[in-house]
Amino acid sequence: MKKLVLALSVVMLAACGESKITKVDGTSVQTADMTLKAMGKGLSEHDSVNYGVAIRMLHSRYDKAEFGKKLDGMNIDEVYKEIADTKAHFIALNRERFVQIEQVHIDKLQQKVDRVTALQRETKPDFDPETHVYTRLDIASIREAQRRQELYRTQDAEEFYKEHGCGCEQSSVRPTAKVL
Repeated sequence: MKKLVLALSVVMLAACGESKITKVDGTSVQTADMTLKAMGKGLSEHDSVNYGVAIRMLHSRYDKAEFGKKLDGMNIDEVYKEIADTKAHFIALNRERFVQIEQVHIDKLQQKVDRVTALQRETKPDFDPETHVYTRLDIASIREAQRRQELYRTQDAEEFYKEHGCGCEQSSVRPTAKVL
């Protein structure tokens, strides 16, 4: 009964134009979602869409039990700070994921170059892997992957986000997106 009354009051307040709700009620995921929705009621259409995506990003970061507790009592400014923190959290995870994917690629190529170099040097002591047909393309690929790793590490967070998304479940670029 209490939840029904709370839900109705949230809906009635939300229908009155500008939101009167100033703090998130985190007693449950549903009440947190309702109050967050009501708090974003007065936003423009563009901002409302971004706000909705940001709330879903928060859901991706926190499990159901933690979601309401984390946001309970926050005002809109605190919610926006939490959204920014969550976005930064996912961008950092995504950067690291991209760097690790490149490292796996680098390691495989380096093993191949090392094997070929060892075999070739058994018969040709002056073997140069930088110029040999069997290894030079792999070495170039290693350097390119290292360049991409450095780009992922140093790229501005907003540029990284625009290009790759945040890596959370709500990202426009899915967590399974291919690395450059």
